[in-house]
Amino acid sequence: PATQTHAEAVEDAFTGHPMSAGKFFTDLVDHRRESTENKLIEELLGGKVTPEQVKALGYALTLSDPWDHQRIGFNLIIGREFTALDYDMGTGKSKIVCDVVTATRPPFVLIACPKAVVDVWPIQFERHCQAFRDGDVDVISIADFNGTVAAKTEKIEKEMNKSRADSTVLIVNYDSAWRSSLARFLLSKEWDLGVCDEIHRIKSATGKASKFFGTKLAPKCRRRVGLSGTMLPHSPMDAFGVYRFLNWRLFGRSFTQFRSRYAILVDRQQYKMIVGYRNCDEMNRIIFSCTHRVKKRDVLDLPPVTHVRIPI
Repeated sequence: PATQTHAEAVEDAFTGHPMSAGKFFTDLVDHRRESTENKLIEELLGGKVTPEQVKALGYALTLSDPWDHQRIGFNLIIGREFTALDYDMGTGKSKIVCDVVTATRPPFVLIACPKAVVDVWPIQFERHCQAFRDGDVDVISIADFNGTVAAKTEKIEKEMNKSRADSTVLIVNYDSAWRSSLARFLLSKEWDLGVCDEIHRIKSATGKASKFFGTKLAPKCRRRVGLSGTMLPHSPMDAFGVYRFLNWRLFGRSFTQFRSRYAILVDRQQYKMIVGYRNCDEMNRIIFSCTHRVKKRDVLDLPPVTHVRIPI
């Protein structure tokens, strides 16, 4: 459920079952991690990066000071192979990615996002990344080109081959990425950092985009990051498609087995109907082993709301 109201509506339909959608929503959103944030970071990083190294490496070249939760997100991304940042809208997810690129200069970065967000990412790099302004980071967007996906792919390949920057960032939208021509190009490269913005858009376990990112593209990304403010927008079953891109080992390769383990099913003639959920504590532990959750109300150092006009 995307909201508590939604959860309560679903719960009413499932009254009497061991684990309702509403209770799962409450348990998931209000899950209390056993470790403090500092301890969690220490465990996840495994001692690979010291706080002094992070401070020296991460924010000497940025154009704006990070908030505390952005420092945490930064630490997790550079210290782990896969990370999910479940941050409310307006808490600065994209800046963290810009800071990671600024600090670590991965040669090839792929950012996938909904079509409506493609034009936003170059603006974010202009705002937060001094290396982009200096020409050391090159940002190529699929929105820069006209024509069919095949024609855009040809132009993207030429631009990437011409780039001499330390880091080349390619921004594509989900609906184009799995198309044959662009898919072949994306799979022909090894990506040092793969970012799925609004990763809940690939939540459908059987969707073409979800399958492409989760089974084909993920192995091509040395480090993987998922960004969203609504990680599981509809039900706990969304976790399979979302976290498949980050690490398929978290929930396995079979959606049927995943559903059998975490959903309560009843037979309805020719199909099985989900009437509740189970093993929710286990799912919470798996999700929060690689997910950092930030709510606006819990982030005390947020400035007042700002409105930015984006040209279309």
